[in-house]
Amino acid sequence: MDIPLPPCKLHSTIIDNAAVWINLLDAQSRVILWNRAAARISGYHPDEVLGNDRIWEWLYPDPDYRNTIQNEVTAILENGKELQDYETIIHCKSGQQKVISWSSNRFYDDGQLVGCSAVGQDVTARRQAEQALLEHERQLETLLENLPGMAYRCLLDKQWTMQFVSSGCRDLTGYAPEDFIDNAIRCYTDIVHPEDFAPLWRQTQSLALEQPAFSHEYRIRRKDGAIIWVWERGQLVRHDGQLMLEGLILDINERKLMEQDLQHLAAHDTLTGLFNRHELYRRLEQDLQRAARYQQPLSLLLLDVDHFKPVNDNYGHQVGDHVLQQIGALLRNSIRQVDYAARYGGEELVVVLPELGFDEARDTAERLRGLIEE
Repeated sequence: MDIPLPPCKLHSTIIDNAAVWINLLDAQSRVILWNRAAARISGYHPDEVLGNDRIWEWLYPDPDYRNTIQNEVTAILENGKELQDYETIIHCKSGQQKVISWSSNRFYDDGQLVGCSAVGQDVTARRQAEQALLEHERQLETLLENLPGMAYRCLLDKQWTMQFVSSGCRDLTGYAPEDFIDNAIRCYTDIVHPEDFAPLWRQTQSLALEQPAFSHEYRIRRKDGAIIWVWERGQLVRHDGQLMLEGLILDINERKLMEQDLQHLAAHDTLTGLFNRHELYRRLEQDLQRAARYQQPLSLLLLDVDHFKPVNDNYGHQVGDHVLQQIGALLRNSIRQVDYAARYGGEELVVVLPELGFDEARDTAERLRGLIEE
């Protein structure tokens, strides 16, 4: 929209004292007005600028960039083009670079084209803040992408409705992050192992409300069907006025399997796979206390393999070991689920029979002896 030239009395009172950069160009692109804000922002005094074509070189020292700006000015003056929120980078007298957002169009005096006006706002601080925010978000995104697990934010509901899921979700679960956002395709709780979900939910509820941070270990089922252990570290936060959980979920399956292997080795005899003497004592003490508390019977069988020494002497220790392995497997497969067997030492084995009296234990012993004899 072409505008008329403002009355001269308003130049000093409005234009010159305006908080924004205002300058006027004549039809030959020469500066004919340069207000105080223009001088303050650029560092160039009106005496240096008015009628001086070099201001274009000072503000835009790069010739290609300056040519682009001057083409825009020509389009305004000759074709009536209007600019709105058009940003340029100027070089100030101090050497500092600033980002100016311009609005510009032609102006007239008594119906005659005089030139064009330009109103500029210094948006340098705003653009720097936006750039810093973008850089921060980029760094955060890079960090999240390189985390060894999955970062999340979810509602404090029983579906753990995800509001944010990092890209690590794909490596951890096999599913795309967007599958879980607002339960679009599935809930995160759908992949939690059924045996772990109920205690996990109770623990999350109690811990989240009692303390700011919590951690869990539980199992999930990946998209490929594999069951893996994960470790979750999270905290209760308030986001947009709503309580949510934020945290990180890591794959600890290798560590967990190693722990289980170590626990198994610590409790089992390496040759027979039965409990070792230490684990036998630990479990037997608990069962003896339980039997005494509830006045229930408990029986113990001591098995000593007959003629075992001649086996070792005649056929070697490898054959002797194989015999013990076979007997260990037979015992494991031939006793109740509540019963357990252990290697007490050498060829001496023990079977513990909770809640079983003398007569039943004797029958069990004879049955096992017969199986071994066969």
